Amino acid sequence: MNKRIILRGYTSPETAYVVNDYAYALRPRRKIRYWLEFKRNYGYRLVTQTANPKVAVNADGKAVEVWNKPKASTYAPGFCIMYLDEQGHPQWTRLYCYSDAGKNIADFRAEWGSQFNAGERNSVEVLEKVSRKLNPNCWSEWDAKQSAPVRSQVAHIPLGRSTRSPISQLQQPRSCGWCRGVGEG
Repeated sequence: MNKRIILRGYTSPETAYVVNDYAYALRPRRKIRYWLEFKRNYGYRLVTQTANPKVAVNADGKAVEVWNKPKASTYAPGFCIMYLDEQGHPQWTRLYCYSDAGKNIADFRAEWGSQFNAGERNSVEVLEKVSRKLNPNCWSEWDAKQSAPVRSQVAHIPLGRSTRSPISQLQQPRSCGWCRGVGEG
């Protein structure tokens, strides 16, 4: 597989994406199922569940498949998708309106936009509008970079009375008060 493919409609254990050839400890391979769970006011999370190698018998005397307890990730608000990566393994990713702005949303659209349906495209547009209201400074910087010609970083460094070269100023890490020990008590 050479391209990532969005997986849709896998939202519960009953509709989960099932992988039949999954390594289960040191035993023969078993099944695993994946789905994206949504909870209002929390967001999405990826849930996985493996098939237990033990076989249970129902009241009719027939063997039934037993599933282990589901394992769930942390909820992620925003727009989430589940996809198959280049190796065919299920993964998930998301866009978040509070921290994702400019380049992150543009990169997300470049990666996935061709596979979006109308509803997904609309969700990303709404998320971008909310992000623009919540992060106006980030977006104004992004919009300025998109409309301005490319310039080198050295041209933007104010030299003032500094004796250091512009290159050495680029290499100096900036630290917050916590890094310098201000927050220690």
